[in-house]
Amino acid sequence: MKINTGSFNYYAAQPAYSKPLENPNSFQAQLKVEEQQRAPISPLGNPLVQTMTSGSAATESEEEPILSDPTAIKTLLREWKTKFDQRNKSEELEARIENNIAAFEDLIDKAADHGGYHDPEAFVRSLSEKELAVLQAMHNLAQPIAPGQLSKESCYNLLLPPNAAQDLNKDGTISVGSARIHTFPPPHAPQDVKKAWEATIEGLDWKEVSFLQTQFRFAKGVGGPAYIPADASYIELTQAAILNTEKAMLFDMSSLEAEKTRRRTLELLKNFLHHLNNPA
Repeated sequence: MKINTGSFNYYAAQPAYSKPLENPNSFQAQLKVEEQQRAPISPLGNPLVQTMTSGSAATESEEEPILSDPTAIKTLLREWKTKFDQRNKSEELEARIENNIAAFEDLIDKAADHGGYHDPEAFVRSLSEKELAVLQAMHNLAQPIAPGQLSKESCYNLLLPPNAAQDLNKDGTISVGSARIHTFPPPHAPQDVKKAWEATIEGLDWKEVSFLQTQFRFAKGVGGPAYIPADASYIELTQAAILNTEKAMLFDMSSLEAEKTRRRTLELLKNFLHHLNNPA
């Protein structure tokens, strides 16, 4: 398994849908999806989408996680913190991260010393309430961490900074504690795709990023598989998102707000396509 470390857009996500919307191209339908993404706010200033699980998620791949070196993980944490400082708009979040980041680094060392990255479920069960609260704070989880009710992927990602989280079971979502997040680009996306995305969303607020990401979920078909294969054509996926948006502009002009949002979304999608076709 190859660990990708270039994506910092973790938690700007949309849920994996369990049933189709009546009209997925409807502006109001997409706004409803985007509205569901808004609480709470992640450490990057983006929405953290959570769906509660009643037990473990789908069984992960038998392949053992390989990101377990504490020095490498702390390097990723510093990279994530740099992006956090650039994008965060909340003083409350800033204080929360500052108050817990040193304790999180200690937990990284503890996990490495006690096999936590190879048996994350057992390690998370061994933590005190105070240590669990540190993990909850660093990942900005709305729900307290419930050891014994989480999958391997859910526990493994708790021990990593957000920019290193992995989709171990390849179901198209990332599990972190009880949260399940659909991200774009996914963790295994090529580095040039991640760079193109970062160039596209530079300067955007989390609402615009969230709504833009939603377009790629619709491009794959609502109710369809959320997983984007490693060999996926992001150019074709973006072209499909552009076509959907253009169709929506023709058939769903319910308000001036809808028209304005569609035009802005189309502009950003075309900008992303430009960056994909012209890598830096």
